[in-house]
Amino acid sequence: MLYSSHMADMLLGCYLQDPTLTLNEKYKIDASEFQILFHQIIYAICYNCATEGYKSLSIMDFEKRLEPYKSQYQCYLDNNGAEYIETVTELTDVSNFEVYYKEFRKFSCLQAYKDIGFNIDEFYDETKSEESQLENLNKYTIEEIINHFEGLQVDVKRRFTNNGVKEEYLAGSDFIYSKERYKESPLI
Repeated sequence: MLYSSHMADMLLGCYLQDPTLTLNEKYKIDASEFQILFHQIIYAICYNCATEGYKSLSIMDFEKRLEPYKSQYQCYLDNNGAEYIETVTELTDVSNFEVYYKEFRKFSCLQAYKDIGFNIDEFYDETKSEESQLENLNKYTIEEIINHFEGLQVDVKRRFTNNGVKEEYLAGSDFIYSKERYKESPLI
């Protein structure tokens, strides 16, 4: 499983401190990107609280919202939820939210490509050490990762589609010849 639990923790720490971040259109995220059920539960409660107008969440607010959902509440208890919330809110700095978000989304992006059958080893080789692969992944932006995979698709498309003959030329080529021809017989 391609997932950064550490980045998920940092992101969730920000959401717990400021649940309105879950509603920000610039930083869209889907609950399914959190691949651990415990993380999904925390994200869902933050999101739901934000839609109700909460600006921050205490452990009591969080537990009050979660208690009616028995299986999710049990998962919360099994993972020492109150201690987790306290720890991640202490360790995260909301001013770094964008960094946490981008790093987390890189993993989600790679997982999405992996799920549909692409080889992601160029960006993150799961057979190698996590430290070396994180260093490699930090060299790329999400846009560069997406452009890489789109480029692979365009190359295949070019090789196998024949939508008629297309003539290509470099702008400005034969300029002098065209200019002289227009002098001899102008279009207007």
